[in-house]
Amino acid sequence: MLNMFQQREQTVRWIFAGVLFLVSIGMVITFVPGGLFEGGGNQSDFEAARVDGHTISVQQWQTALQQQIQNSQIPQSLAEQIYGKSILNSLIAHQALVDEAHRQGIRATRKEIADAIYHIAPNQLYPGGKFVGPQAYASFVDQYFHTSVEGFEKEVGDELTVQKLQLLLSKSVQVTDAQVRTEFNRRNETATFDYVVLDPTQIAKTITPTSQQLQTFYNQHLANYMAPEQRQLDVLVASPAQLAAQIQIPDSKVQEYYQQNLGQYKFPERVKVSHILIKPASKAAADMAAAKQKAEMVLKKVQAGGNFAALAKQYSQDPGSADGGGELGWIQRGQTVPQFEQTAFSLKPGQISGLVQTTYGFHIIKVEDHQQAHTEPLSQVHDQIVQQLKQQKSLDQAQTAIDKAGDEDRSMPLSQIAQQLHLQYVQTPLISRNDPVAGIGTDAQFTSAAFGTGLNDVTPVVTLQQGGFAIARVKQIQPPRQQPFTAVQAQVEQDYRAAQSKILAQQQAQQLASLARSKGLKAAAASMHLTVKTSPALTSDASLGNLGGIHPIAATLFKLKPGQVGPAATIGGDNIVYSLDSIALPSDAQFQQQQNDIRSALLSQRQQDAFNTFQAAVTARLQKEGKIKINEKAIARAMGNGPEGA
Repeated sequence: MLNMFQQREQTVRWIFAGVLFLVSIGMVITFVPGGLFEGGGNQSDFEAARVDGHTISVQQWQTALQQQIQNSQIPQSLAEQIYGKSILNSLIAHQALVDEAHRQGIRATRKEIADAIYHIAPNQLYPGGKFVGPQAYASFVDQYFHTSVEGFEKEVGDELTVQKLQLLLSKSVQVTDAQVRTEFNRRNETATFDYVVLDPTQIAKTITPTSQQLQTFYNQHLANYMAPEQRQLDVLVASPAQLAAQIQIPDSKVQEYYQQNLGQYKFPERVKVSHILIKPASKAAADMAAAKQKAEMVLKKVQAGGNFAALAKQYSQDPGSADGGGELGWIQRGQTVPQFEQTAFSLKPGQISGLVQTTYGFHIIKVEDHQQAHTEPLSQVHDQIVQQLKQQKSLDQAQTAIDKAGDEDRSMPLSQIAQQLHLQYVQTPLISRNDPVAGIGTDAQFTSAAFGTGLNDVTPVVTLQQGGFAIARVKQIQPPRQQPFTAVQAQVEQDYRAAQSKILAQQQAQQLASLARSKGLKAAAASMHLTVKTSPALTSDASLGNLGGIHPIAATLFKLKPGQVGPAATIGGDNIVYSLDSIALPSDAQFQQQQNDIRSALLSQRQQDAFNTFQAAVTARLQKEGKIKINEKAIARAMGNGPEGA
């Protein structure tokens, strides 16, 4: 994609992503409108942690945690346990890095901060190249980052500071030629091998357990045969989709929305482009000439009528677009390097450029479409606006109705409330946590609320994943209970077969491997009436058919000599015994073609590893010095696990 041309912009995106994370989770206490301490309370109640005197507030931690939970399908109580500590550690580590950078005299300058902010939102803050002014700037920061200008600029500066520290550290990381060659061999060296698969699912079919064996297995695994807790619920559902069908939007409202949001329908001049990039191995004259010669060869194929997308997949060295046939999508002015932009915007749809040289190499550019700056007319977006307004109004109506239902007299039957407010009413049978509910389906948040509410109580309002809202009253609770053997005998037999088949498969694999070492795999397999298969040539990262990746055996496999048998192993749940047939080494020509990409990937990974190690060391030092303090009581209270007065 565009990252081939936007090295500077990529750094800005890193900053932007970091700022979105750090700023959106709420600034330090002084930046929160109204303050965190309204209504009383001790300051320590609102501190999740302190890093060398700097506060990380409970609000920062909670908001970051909620962002993570919203992106998962895990119930909130479980997600808090899974993500809570790692989110807090991330906030602590970031603050520790900022402090360490400052200690080493590394700080973002005012100019760097201003430049970064310009590139974060040039169209919004500098339309036509002119600053929108302090008031509009403050409004933008408040709308998108929910903080003050001072807080926003502090976090941009902190993120730039960490990036400068990371850049300084990365300069000390080197990748040797030997390391590149080793990684090249690992990626490209191939092996063929004979193998025998001992599939536990097939062995299970041969097992015939006795009644006594099943009874014994049941007694040993009683916990596996508990009937789960079940509940019977009365449910009210407010569905925006059902309400939207009854809503009419007058044209006057459509016109009003269009005028108020005209900016949404304005588009700058843009072109839809694809390209083929040939990169030189280095800036040396010989490498530049070789790259140009190769690019000219590809250009001739294009000019002769060759399929542009197919040629891009075959020759282009832009990893972000080659697999997509060279497609970059829509670009606007100012998004690419000047030479690329000038050519792209000068071509007509369907035209293909000659060679275009940039700092990245030689490009062949194809323009798919070219749109001038324009505003979509109301007639073109009328139906779209109608749907938006219907959705918003139906959502508001659904929210209002379900809130009112939740505020009704708790003694009133939900069926009666449903009639009064025109809501959907569902009475469930006894259901467990994994059972769907009519009108809702399976919804983790609803299930968590329904199974966390007491008998005859009503849940809080739940926002449903599919859209809409619901509340439920718990009418009956049936606790978990032990199921008798006769009720689960079929499941017990299935579990017994599965457990025994795994043991037998492992035993047979060990026996086969032992025999194979003395008489060879094929002879040993024949004596045990087992089938030997031969693999195709595979790299260490490849997969072996339906078994899955061979990485569990790769390290051993590629060290064997032809004919040698490896130890019995497990791949994808199946037991495997194997012997090496042959190993094929890649050619020097392949190495010449791949070495630059491999070196770049290795360097990037090692730089990141070095930075992670440095970050861990900084944090560990602060912990050892007692400069990192975590307020466990405040965190427990925020998660609802602490006593009110704690």
